[in-house]
Amino acid sequence: SNDETLTVIENIVSGDLRFKIYSLEKHMSLSLARNYALSHVNGTFFCFLDSDDIYSEHRISNVMANINSMEDQDVFITNGYEDRNSNLKEFYKTKPELNDLLLNYKVYLCAVVFSHRIKEKLNFSDQFNLVEEYYAIVRLVKLYAVSVSYLNVFDVYWTVHSNSLTWRQLDGWSDEYLLMDSKLKEEGLLSEKEHSYLVKKAFIFSLFKNRKNYSKVDDVYKSMPLNLKILKFFRGVLG
Repeated sequence: SNDETLTVIENIVSGDLRFKIYSLEKHMSLSLARNYALSHVNGTFFCFLDSDDIYSEHRISNVMANINSMEDQDVFITNGYEDRNSNLKEFYKTKPELNDLLLNYKVYLCAVVFSHRIKEKLNFSDQFNLVEEYYAIVRLVKLYAVSVSYLNVFDVYWTVHSNSLTWRQLDGWSDEYLLMDSKLKEEGLLSEKEHSYLVKKAFIFSLFKNRKNYSKVDDVYKSMPLNLKILKFFRGVLG
């Protein structure tokens, strides 16, 4: 980051021994940055908080109060809110199930807490820039016997804004879904139904290829042909 973020953080946590700061010397992809962070994890539990995510003041203590008695679990998923211009939408209306994660894309990384036991099993592939956390968690669940608990607490927020990488690279999602499909298929981790689902999502995003300069989510919807507008409701495609 070139906006003095590191200086701001250092000033905030200065003298507080609960915090350790690790900074990259040069800009890296999100996947490599997350793997770098994983290499420094030495606590009982760990989680990820991106620049467009917000924890409420007591998020950590609330979660720890629930999970300290469940140390045999590998992954904890909490609820939270999508913040779309101050319009809040719950992450989950019903309890999320990791078994059908690939068919729903309904795990928000900011709402997940991982046990240290799966640290070595979790890896973010640098081949992806948009669906790296989706691919990583799908692989984790499919390759290992992961135990999951759901906590119905609402103390994390994902800010949806038009300048995010998600919306600025709509035409890149098609390629990444096809790559994800190919890699999971190579490893024998993909069912026919899941293959069909990923190809369908790739096709929908391919419609945005060669369409540039989308500055707002609304512009994307307005520019879609009338018969395609219903696709904005396609579950998980456009958030």
